[in-house]
Amino acid sequence: ANRGLEISRRSKTPRPEAYNTVLLAEYELIRGNLGRAHRLAEKAAHIAESRGLPNLRAQALAAQAEAASAQGDPKEAHRLLDLATNEITKRGDDRWTNAYRLVTEARLVRLQPRHWTLLSSLAQQLQDEALRLAAQNDSHPVVGDLLIESAHCWAATGYSHAAQKVIDDIGHR
Repeated sequence: ANRGLEISRRSKTPRPEAYNTVLLAEYELIRGNLGRAHRLAEKAAHIAESRGLPNLRAQALAAQAEAASAQGDPKEAHRLLDLATNEITKRGDDRWTNAYRLVTEARLVRLQPRHWTLLSSLAQQLQDEALRLAAQNDSHPVVGDLLIESAHCWAATGYSHAAQKVIDDIGHR
C-alpha cells in the first residue's frame, strides 16, 4: 500500500491515492496506531470527496469510525458511520461498499455489549451478505471479513454454536 501510494502520488492519480491511503489507515488500525489511522482515513476521505468517489469516501469514513470507537468516542464513531452510510446511498451500484460498512457497524456495536439483539441481527446480516458476495467472487477479501466478523458477533452474544458453524464454514472455503 505504501508503494502504491507513492506511485499514485507521483502519477497524480487521485483514485488510487485515496484507495491506498485508506488501506494504510486500515493497516494502522490493526497495528493499533489509532492516531495515524485516523489521520490517514481523514486524508483518504478528503481526496475521495474532492474527486466525487463516494465508495472510497464511505470506506475512509468507516475507518475513521473504527479509530474513533477504539479511542473511546462512540458518539463520534456512530456519526462517522452515519456519514459513511449516506455516502453508500450515493453509489447504489457498488456491491462491495455496503459490505465494508456492515463489517464496521458490527465492530462498533460489538464494542458496546448492551446491544445484544442488534448484534445477533448483524451477525445474520453479515453471513447473508458474505453468501451473496461469495456467489460473485468467493476470493474477495471482504467475504472473509464478513464471515469472521459474523463469528465474532455470534460469540459476543453467547451463541457459540453459531460462531463455530461460521468458523467451520470459513475452514471449508
